[in-house]
Amino acid sequence: MSLARATACAAVSLLALAACDDALGPRGRPCTEALIPNAFGWRWERTNHRVSQLGFSTVAAVDAPCAATALRATFVGGDFTTGAFGEDLPRVTWQAKRIVGDGTTFAAATVELTGRIEPGAPGRLTRKVSLRALGLDGFDHVTALIGGLHFTTAVTPPAGYPDDYSTELGYTSRGLRLEVTAARTSNEAATITAEAWLEPGTSPDRDELNRAVAFAAQEATVQVLLIGTQAPPDEGSVDYTVSYPKQAMLIDTTQLAHASAEQQRTGLPAGGPGVVGFSSLRWELAPSLACDGANRCDLGESCTSGNCSELQGPQGYYLRELSVSAAPDGSGQWAIDGYATNEALFAPYDAMVNHFTGAIRHFRGLTGEPVSVQETTATGTTDLPLP
Repeated sequence: MSLARATACAAVSLLALAACDDALGPRGRPCTEALIPNAFGWRWERTNHRVSQLGFSTVAAVDAPCAATALRATFVGGDFTTGAFGEDLPRVTWQAKRIVGDGTTFAAATVELTGRIEPGAPGRLTRKVSLRALGLDGFDHVTALIGGLHFTTAVTPPAGYPDDYSTELGYTSRGLRLEVTAARTSNEAATITAEAWLEPGTSPDRDELNRAVAFAAQEATVQVLLIGTQAPPDEGSVDYTVSYPKQAMLIDTTQLAHASAEQQRTGLPAGGPGVVGFSSLRWELAPSLACDGANRCDLGESCTSGNCSELQGPQGYYLRELSVSAAPDGSGQWAIDGYATNEALFAPYDAMVNHFTGAIRHFRGLTGEPVSVQETTATGTTDLPLP
């Protein structure tokens, strides 16, 4: 099976995965060049919104599949961003290291997993691949990293979905989960798994959205970057919660603080040459239900025993920004900054609570040139040239 066949087979929907040919076939040629992302994020220029589509992926020429030429960035937040009711502009931030090797100490391949995720499902995409066909069977270690992602709520709804709310409008957000793994089943084969889920929530001001959330399906596509090395990578991780007070309405001056330097530290030394990539990211954005005289409940909800009643079900946020970065900090450690904010020109509604967990893989000895994109784009999908 050729590399092209292996990649195309991995990109089909979950329902068709069993039909793919997993025979080992002839040995393929791996990529000796790869872009390993170490930061990415989306931010609305004006205010906070629902999430309908969100993603980034690298795009390569057909005749040079290993050399990415553009970043495909997507951000849509309902009709308040598309011009149907209002307009807003997203700012996309992305950073990576471009690694170039000789195919002996480092090589790479990309596998795409795509599937529909039904409401309440765990969001697991899985695929068996031939490391031989990808040209990675000669490496002692094959590591899965997050190469790209795309979520969309604009899918055919399941039975029972209300007819007064369009799936294209998206939902408030209770967070995003993305984790990729490569489990070697033999020297020449592996099972690639992506846990992917963009969790929808209810809203205190949209009854029609609230009726739709229980039926909210989505489609996820994950670019899994497989890195072959002879030495194993190191791992660093963080697990922290950042909480903010409820913001006042009708202001656009409050910038929520990032996690502290101490919270962001992974404990992984950052000295010497090395490259990092993400293997797991999770933002859990469940609003605090605590209430008292200073923190009141939403309209129609009661404060009982110190907690709001949350009449519409698990509530989400209108998001202004979601971002993550991994970089050395002042203490000589790798740090991970997982950020989310609902700061708003209009109503943020709830105090922001962000429970973030993340993990990186550190490849000692690898070096690469930094490649970055920071652009304000039109709402939707835009291809941004890479330097």
